[in-house]
Amino acid sequence: MMQRELSTLSQLMVSLLLLLFLNNCKSSSSAYPLRPARSAMNLEADLPQMETVVFHLNDSVTQVFFKITNENLLYKRMDTSAAFFARLKVFTEVRSIDSPRKIADSLSLFLYDRSEEEQVKLRSLQTSYTCKLRKGNYVMNIICADENRHVRYMKTVEVNKNSHATYQNFLLLRNDSVHFGNQILVGSTYKVRYAYPDDLLLGHGSSRHLLRIGLYPPGGPALPPFATNEKTEKFPKSADETLIGSTDSLWTIMAGQDGYLHISADASAQEGLSLYTVDESFPGVSNTREMIQCTRYLMSKEEFEKCLVADDPKAAIDKFWLDIGGSQERARELVRKYYNRVKEANKNFSSYMPGWKTDRGMIYIVMGQPYNTLSGENSETWVYGTEANPNSLRFLFIKNESACADMDYTLERSLLYRDPFHQAVAYWRQGLVFNEPGR
Repeated sequence: MMQRELSTLSQLMVSLLLLLFLNNCKSSSSAYPLRPARSAMNLEADLPQMETVVFHLNDSVTQVFFKITNENLLYKRMDTSAAFFARLKVFTEVRSIDSPRKIADSLSLFLYDRSEEEQVKLRSLQTSYTCKLRKGNYVMNIICADENRHVRYMKTVEVNKNSHATYQNFLLLRNDSVHFGNQILVGSTYKVRYAYPDDLLLGHGSSRHLLRIGLYPPGGPALPPFATNEKTEKFPKSADETLIGSTDSLWTIMAGQDGYLHISADASAQEGLSLYTVDESFPGVSNTREMIQCTRYLMSKEEFEKCLVADDPKAAIDKFWLDIGGSQERARELVRKYYNRVKEANKNFSSYMPGWKTDRGMIYIVMGQPYNTLSGENSETWVYGTEANPNSLRFLFIKNESACADMDYTLERSLLYRDPFHQAVAYWRQGLVFNEPGR
């Protein structure tokens, strides 16, 4: 298959960074096996979910907020008391992209969680710490060791400290606590902290610093991977723009409508903090209309439009799944597995739109989890089939240079994808889950 390959230099750089990091991780838990954190590419049930927020406090210090779910942590008694404890060691190392052999900063800390009951309630463990980083681009590797289970989990984070306009100069707060992710709940109030308020324009005749908010309508789902003659949606021009003022470094925003917001400090820059509105069911499917919309990848144009304008849309989408499933039991199974992929896409690929609408979300939902992924400096390649097999299907995603978030990738579309994609859709429509794990 003719397709642009990842550059050898990018692959070597990523491999070198990982090798250098592992060789220098001299913690007491370094002998534990190393596994990735949970993501759409690593769906094993026993992997924990790790989340981070990076915020540049100033030109020399960066704050990292870290959160891990306790769902797959091992709790043990530390002594004869009735209490159970989870024990975690978090090790962070940062290296410059330009000088990967040199450590920019590193640190380690411990996290403990106590439970009086053997059946531990699901919750998140959080901490924060600072790194000394100056201007530049960095790779931050975070390893969290479960000291009870004797396993380490790794997450890699890109750190962009080249300008004051990037989204990592903004911190989103809800109820005075750091908000992880870029989804905001409709009808809720949030605060945004900007690290450099003195850079902003002042309101006319006042001391209020002004941030710009672009108000965008919700975009549509990704186009098919073979739609080479149609324009794929990039970050569009703002349908509306407003200025919000503050006398300090905190601005209040309200999630009052569907769509997304883009907050920026500079009117000429596309960089900034992008947030999109969701309801309480996110990352799951919220309502019948969204259920129909994210099934667009399996429907013909006529089927899709018929469902949207039906007198009873819920009955219409139920009939669609019943028709392709052939029985209520099989239809329920298809619905569960399809919308679970939608949920995982929302968790892992959301940028300035829900993950199911993105190029990676579309491929993941229809084609399933790739057999292998290759990461470059500004790209990802998903491989379906063995790497050495020339007939394996490869999807190349390029990170958008003007990305408003670090999850914004565009598929390099090709007519060569037409038949494989149609075959996957046909498989679903025969009542079968395409690329189902374990089969």
